[in-house]
Amino acid sequence: MDRRRRKGPGGHGLAGEPAAGGRTAGDAAAGVGAGGGDAPGGVGPESGSAGATGLDTVAVIVAAGASSRMGGKVRKPFMKIGGREALAWAIGTLARVSYVRRFVIVTRPEDRAAARRTVRRMSAAIAGREVRFADGGALRRDSVINGLEACGEDLPIVAVHDAARPLASPERIELAIETAARAGGAILACPIRDTVKLVDPGGRVVKTIPRDGLYAAQTPQVFRLSLIRRLAERARREGLETTDDAAILEVYGEKPLVVESGPENLKITTPEDLRIAEALLMFRAGRSGAGAGRGADARGSLAGGGAGRARRKETGWGVVRRRGGI
Repeated sequence: MDRRRRKGPGGHGLAGEPAAGGRTAGDAAAGVGAGGGDAPGGVGPESGSAGATGLDTVAVIVAAGASSRMGGKVRKPFMKIGGREALAWAIGTLARVSYVRRFVIVTRPEDRAAARRTVRRMSAAIAGREVRFADGGALRRDSVINGLEACGEDLPIVAVHDAARPLASPERIELAIETAARAGGAILACPIRDTVKLVDPGGRVVKTIPRDGLYAAQTPQVFRLSLIRRLAERARREGLETTDDAAILEVYGEKPLVVESGPENLKITTPEDLRIAEALLMFRAGRSGAGAGRGADARGSLAGGGAGRARRKETGWGVVRRRGGI
């Protein structure tokens, strides 16, 4: 497989923003307004359509949720973990995935300026790759569809990731991309280790559910772009609401595969999750020799265990055929 990164044409603006005033053709699709004064150096468009391979991927980072369970004024994507926003950790992780050629960041309009600042701070990590923006919608489904519409037509694979998951493994994401290219869809998921109880509204245990074959779904969830676009639009027309993107495929008869991940790929939902994520990042910093006081470098060296780590072989890892509900 060709993992060589192609360099795009020169340029230092965010994709979809004007280089010297006015608007570009990508503005409408990406939801980016005119005014290119805050573009980060080294982050510019690349010619993804020239020689794109079957594994070239656009990463859609969904950062438009309400964050109601956090109980604060700052939404989860912009909460600091180890000195950096959760969104920055997500960008840093995906920037270390060799197949990712473009980013689409989905935000609320009022958070767009904060998202641009985060992208500027991550410019060294994403240098040479295009960055687009899309507006969040009323439902997560709508936010994802807006992100899919901003992806363009030239890259065959899309990886949809929650900005509130700062600890995904780049190695696992690469395997998910390879799996989705074969099967149409793949998700990161973690085997459920605890005993699962079905409980009635009164708090009484109804029964114990066998945990064999049960997995907790995570992100990224990776798809052939043409497939998820078609089915997501159909789901919106039919008023279908799902809790994750892979469920859209399931409803219409597709069977995504599972790429086994670990519990450290947690989603920041409560203040306690922030403390757990920070502890894990500090542990990784100490293990990689980064030093807790220094934080992470611009390439997100803490988010995945060090850039020099050899990619784990596919053999022996659980790429599991989906046999039941997740």
